[in-house]
Amino acid sequence: MGENDLTVVHSSPLFIHGLRSCVSEESTIRITDTHFSWSEFVPLRDFAAPWLLLDAFLDDHVPVLVKVRALVKMGPRPLIAGPLTLKQAALLKAEGAAAVFVEDLTMPELAMAVSKTMASQDEEPRRAEGSKVGPCNLSDRELQVLELYSRRRALQAAALGPALGLSPETIRVHLRNARRKLRQAGWPSTSRAELSRALTELGCSITDEQWQRIGRW
Repeated sequence: MGENDLTVVHSSPLFIHGLRSCVSEESTIRITDTHFSWSEFVPLRDFAAPWLLLDAFLDDHVPVLVKVRALVKMGPRPLIAGPLTLKQAALLKAEGAAAVFVEDLTMPELAMAVSKTMASQDEEPRRAEGSKVGPCNLSDRELQVLELYSRRRALQAAALGPALGLSPETIRVHLRNARRKLRQAGWPSTSRAELSRALTELGCSITDEQWQRIGRW
């Protein structure tokens, strides 16, 4: 793999086709492989390019923050594309994202922005030391369970367990631990609404309104 090789994980074939059409033979970017979902990418992660452009709005059971953490551990340098808030973008960068493109860019503009980022960063991205969702220290699994429990899917523990390959009791343990961490950080966490509000204020969750605004559901 060359240092300017790029893997793209995006749900839209039109997006991928448009980006490919903007990457000429003279471009510093070389798109080596593409995937339409996170679950499709993960089994092939060992073959990923040094850089990975990720759709922030992949509709699956894995929050984008957890994906960024995973990519930092895997090795590819994450580039995130999608209309996120500045708070969400700042948190993703703190967790190791090399860049977050939140602007409504045309495809040529996005290709140029990606190229500039790849050309300007020589070192591997590092997650800010001790950074785990601000002051709350939420683990990947706790964040995933909170997201699925408090957002639009609003799944109960009995349904969350099979979806994540865990027992309902394990789900309840993650919920208890996450609620305790949020309370210790000063966030009310009794109801689903309070959990949802805490995730939003921390910047670690994409809200239902954001999903609706881009027409993904």
